[in-house]
Amino acid sequence: MNYSWSYKDLKKRYNMLQRKLKGNLSFKDRILIVKDMEETLTSISFLLLDYDDFGTPSMVDAVAAEHELLSYYSFLWRDCLEVADTIESKLSFKLRPQRLMLTQDELLGIVHDFYKNQIGGEFFLTFLKDFNQRYNHVRFTPSKNVEGATYHVGYFKESFIDISWNHIFLDIIVLIHEYGHAIHFQTNYYNQASMELLPFWEIVSMFMESVAYDHFIKDSTFSKMALESKLIDHKSLLNNMYDLGTLLKLFQNWDIEELNSNGRIKHCARIAGISIKDLMYSLNTQASCNLQYVVSFLVVIELMDVYRNDPEKAFYLLRQILSIKALDLDEYYRELVGKGINLHAHVKDFESELKRELKRF
Repeated sequence: MNYSWSYKDLKKRYNMLQRKLKGNLSFKDRILIVKDMEETLTSISFLLLDYDDFGTPSMVDAVAAEHELLSYYSFLWRDCLEVADTIESKLSFKLRPQRLMLTQDELLGIVHDFYKNQIGGEFFLTFLKDFNQRYNHVRFTPSKNVEGATYHVGYFKESFIDISWNHIFLDIIVLIHEYGHAIHFQTNYYNQASMELLPFWEIVSMFMESVAYDHFIKDSTFSKMALESKLIDHKSLLNNMYDLGTLLKLFQNWDIEELNSNGRIKHCARIAGISIKDLMYSLNTQASCNLQYVVSFLVVIELMDVYRNDPEKAFYLLRQILSIKALDLDEYYRELVGKGINLHAHVKDFESELKRELKRF
């Protein structure tokens, strides 16, 4: 069976909400539902769009754009820099993923069984709410660029998943990851949707994929492909940490007003001990976008350290994290630390483990 979004159905919902917003709503109803409806309209509008190429910005514009986003989360710079400083250099090994010829039904079936048998409990029940709508809420798109994305339409409490389908083991991991986002949306919508909390958006999804890697590496059917995929995936994570650190070192040492020309940017980078090649790569790949993956994964490393000794305790901690109601970034961070999460305690161990597995592979 082929799975996709129903554009006709999305358009119908969009028009219905537009009519409802223009209708006579009581003050109470307006307070309760208009915000959700407006966010839903925005989400549906996005789902109905095609992607465009907006071109490549100049170096000065790229630096300014990266600084604008990262400065909003400046209190996390210390944690990210401490992690980046532990990474001596970017990893450069190359592996070619083996082909895995699964149908869409087989792929979805593997993901369902993983959530049922390895996750279980209330997380599995929450997963089922979205999984049972898969026939017109999951879209498979062959793509080398975008691995996956999840869009939640709050008013209808539904998630739409877009996944690249490249016939490799990573397809399984990406779909497990995206259903992790759907669980996060269903469990704590405003927490997952808040731009204020962007650095922590990936906690649930990255924890689910990390549990999946541990499980499938032990599975005789997929063990070699799972290990290969983990090495490729986690190499990318460590390199993302390194690239993000490159930008943060520049911004930590220089005020943005100083970085007002190509020559000045390169001069400041050299003084800060940053190679121009690394800086250009970080700008071209918009390394600020790595922030949410880097910060979330620092939490996940902690959770996985617990999971390997006591899975139930790890799931309890995840539920505790999902119960945080704070939408203020500082307050959320304090509550997270209060639950025993240290954002850089085990990163060096993680890097060492990755290098050991590479040798074993």
